[in-house]
Amino acid sequence: MWGVLRTAVVATLILMLLHQIYNHLQSTLTVPRVADLVQRSEKKYADIEAILNPNEMKNELDAFLSGLK
Repeated sequence: MWGVLRTAVVATLILMLLHQIYNHLQSTLTVPRVADLVQRSEKKYADIEAILNPNEMKNELDAFLSGLK
């Protein structure tokens, strides 16, 4: 009975120790990923604004039509 209990306690302690070592190595040896949500959103908005800009579209249409003449 005491042998089983001692084995369970030792196994639990070993697992806890390995888990702590893993967490320590993971936090010290890896670089966290940081998403740049502001810049990405601003770039997407600028791309959409460039597509929908009526002056630019008018200039492109004028250039296309002058190329047909």
